[in-house]
Amino acid sequence: MIIIEEKEGKRLYSKAEEAAWKEIYALSNKSRLKIIKALRKKGKSSIDELSEETGISSHALYYHIKELRKAGLIKTAETEKRRGAVLNYLLLKETNLLVKLGGEWTEEGEEVAMYPSTSAFLLPIIEGKTANSIIIGSPDPHGEFKARSRDSYLAANLTFLLGRLMKNKNKQNNKNKILLDTEAGELKGNALIMGGPAANIVTNRINSSMPIGFTDKKPFGLISHFSGKTYADEGIGVVERIQNPFDSEGIIIFVGGISLDGTKAAVLALSEYGEDVLREFPKEKSGNKAIEWGVIVQGTDRDGDGRVDSVEIVEEKRGDAND
Repeated sequence: MIIIEEKEGKRLYSKAEEAAWKEIYALSNKSRLKIIKALRKKGKSSIDELSEETGISSHALYYHIKELRKAGLIKTAETEKRRGAVLNYLLLKETNLLVKLGGEWTEEGEEVAMYPSTSAFLLPIIEGKTANSIIIGSPDPHGEFKARSRDSYLAANLTFLLGRLMKNKNKQNNKNKILLDTEAGELKGNALIMGGPAANIVTNRINSSMPIGFTDKKPFGLISHFSGKTYADEGIGVVERIQNPFDSEGIIIFVGGISLDGTKAAVLALSEYGEDVLREFPKEKSGNKAIEWGVIVQGTDRDGDGRVDSVEIVEEKRGDAND
């Protein structure tokens, strides 16, 4: 599930899961709520730091932390030896909780109907009428920059997304394949390309055709030909769809950034938060292969654990360039 929060005029997104009764019970205590609020505010904290922040005695804290651990709401982030004792630093679990009180349910196998924006954006690929390729960067030194791709593990998120949507369109397309950029050859049919130009040499081949592309001059980064703006932050990523410049019958979905963090943000935007990130994509024209559309996102670390876990929209193209 996804939580969408409006903050200072920006939309922020984060993962959520349904709260179990043990979690609801554990949170039904004022002292434990104080501990949760303190950890959310300060991040990883020791017992002494929590006692100072909450005003709860260390003795009482040990009991309440035991109950929160049993419910799976907190965990040990790290340990430190100090004067012969082990000092634990505590951290909140990484996923938000939601309490379900009611609402309609959708039968298994109807995911396409549940994800209309994502399905429309990826329609030519999930229809399975032509060959589809997922192209990732090679882990070996290659290309002009002799770079090694470090983002190939992120392709699992994309293949899972495509597999789920294609399965529920009843399109078992055996033409799907995953290729390294060094194996791509002619770029025919539909392709999902992941990674920036240093990590993926195919990105260089399509860069001049991308309405949101990569600069070859300082400051290096993304440049939007929709707005004329340049983005140099390493946490910036882009999700865009263009017509395949080497095959007018195919489309290209590009997901990447100028760094690993930017590519993480882009993959997260499409695979986890697609319904909101792609909300302005013109669904009624999803079969038009000439559509040029993109969204620029910033990866964020909501829980303070040093990992990108949510995104916010920085810029989006609200429509298509060609009808």
